[in-house]
Amino acid sequence: MSSRIHLHRLLFITLSTVFVALLVEFTGEFHWLWPLYGIPIIVAALTYHASGAVLMGAITAALLAFHLLDANVPMTSQVFAEAAVGIGVFLIAGLIVGILMQREQARSTDLERTSVYDPLTGLYSKSYFSTRLEEETHRHTRYGGTMSLALIELDDLRTFTETFGTRRAALLLEHLAEITKIAVRNTDVLAHYREGTFALILPHCSEEDARAVAKRIEELVTATEFEGDELEPVTRHTVTTAVACYPTPAADAQALLDLTESQLRQSKGVDTTPSRATRPASALGGQS
Repeated sequence: MSSRIHLHRLLFITLSTVFVALLVEFTGEFHWLWPLYGIPIIVAALTYHASGAVLMGAITAALLAFHLLDANVPMTSQVFAEAAVGIGVFLIAGLIVGILMQREQARSTDLERTSVYDPLTGLYSKSYFSTRLEEETHRHTRYGGTMSLALIELDDLRTFTETFGTRRAALLLEHLAEITKIAVRNTDVLAHYREGTFALILPHCSEEDARAVAKRIEELVTATEFEGDELEPVTRHTVTTAVACYPTPAADAQALLDLTESQLRQSKGVDTTPSRATRPASALGGQS
C-alpha cells in the first residue's frame, strides 16, 4: 500500500462502504443498490493502488456474504450471481486502475529524481543547484546571515580522459563525488555543476569557514588514491577551489556565481577578464 495514509480518501472509502451496507440493510433493495459498492473499490484503487482494490474487494465479498445470510435482504440465486459477477468486474477494474496508477506514480518519481540528481555522480543536478542558489540567497536576504558558494574543479580531467578513456573518467568523477561528500554538512548542497566541476552551497557559512571546507576537500582529494588501469593501477589528483560570499561582496545569486567563477579562473591562472562569449553558461537557468 501507499506509504501515505490519505486520511480524507480513507474516510470517504469507509463512510461510503458503511453507507451502502446500511442502505441495503434498511431498504432491502440489494438488487438495485449493490453497484454502489464499486465506488469505494475504485477510490481505494486510485489511492492505494492494486493492494487497495484487493482489500476493498475482500471487504465487499464479506458484506455480500452478510447480505446473503440476512433475512431482511431478499437474495435469490440470480441476484446473488449478478452481484458476485458485478463485484468481480469492479475488482478487476480496480486492479487495472491500481496498477496503472502505481506505474504512473513510479514514472513521476523517476522523472522527479532525474531532474534533482545527476545520473553520473549521484550529486544534485545543475538545474536543482540553480534553483537552490536562488532560494538560499532570497532566504538569507530575508532572515539575514552570510552564505558561501564554493566551486571545486578537478585538475587535468581532459588529460586523464585522453589517457584512460571516458569510462575511467566517469568512475573518477564518481569517486571524487564520494570523497567530496565527506567534507560537507547535511545542510549543504553539493551539485555536479559541469564536467569536472562541483558546486557547493554552504548556508549560514562565513567565507573563512567556507575556505576551511574547501581546503579540507583539497587535502582529502590529494591524499586519495584513485583507480587507473592495468598499466597505471593508481592515480593521484588535485582540485582547484574557489569561494565567494553573499551578501558581501556579491549582491545577488548571479553575482555570487560570477564572482566564484572569476575566483576559480584566477586560482587556475586563467585570464579573469569577463567575457560572456567565452564564459560557460551560468548555472542560473542553465540545463542540468
